[in-house]
Amino acid sequence: MKNRLSNAQGLTLALVVITAHNLIGNLWLTSSLYVPANLFTAGLLALIARASGLSSAMLGLDRAHLARGLRWGLSAFGIVALCIGVAVAIPGTRGVFDDARVGDVGWQGMLYQVLIRIPVGTAFFEEFIFRGVLFAFYRRHGSDLTAATWSSMWFGLWHVVPGWTAVTANDTIGDVAGHGPARVAAVFGGVIATWLVGYVFCWLRVRGEHLISPILLHTATNSLAFLAAFVVNGALGS
Repeated sequence: MKNRLSNAQGLTLALVVITAHNLIGNLWLTSSLYVPANLFTAGLLALIARASGLSSAMLGLDRAHLARGLRWGLSAFGIVALCIGVAVAIPGTRGVFDDARVGDVGWQGMLYQVLIRIPVGTAFFEEFIFRGVLFAFYRRHGSDLTAATWSSMWFGLWHVVPGWTAVTANDTIGDVAGHGPARVAAVFGGVIATWLVGYVFCWLRVRGEHLISPILLHTATNSLAFLAAFVVNGALGS
């Protein structure tokens, strides 16, 4: 069947949807709509990908490579868990996890964040966008490096608005960044760092040959960091 959208048309439409979702999601949607809104947008992007002729294998969702993807992903998960555990244990690095956003969530809120909101609403959603849909669009007519560069660039820009909020929420980062130009520099630095991290996710996507690999790494990075912040803030508050 002939594709209803060309690669360029599908990519452009996907970027419009992603940009609109980023702005609406960060500026207007309530927290309770975070997961359903992200899954809805993922569905739209899946339809765009299908209309553009991207197969499940191109998106990193081929069941034939699931076992390999799990092996790579679980290995990455373990490494991140070890690093975060060491960082929490060392007083000099523990302050990085002093995030005011986790101060009053409670145990139920923490479990929701660590087991549902982050793995489904953040890790799966963002990996499907950047290492699934966008990576596949750019990889279709370019190299893996080209696809990684462009998809990671968009991944970095995706964090501009939430990065601005995070500078305020984390006392340790906020004390360093301050306000005005310093704060802009902190957000810009976060975008560059996220862009570079995108290469790691793309590398894992290629090595694992499945999207589950970067999903597990992304889940470990965010969920375990949130759990660490929950523990650290509980210790600081006691």
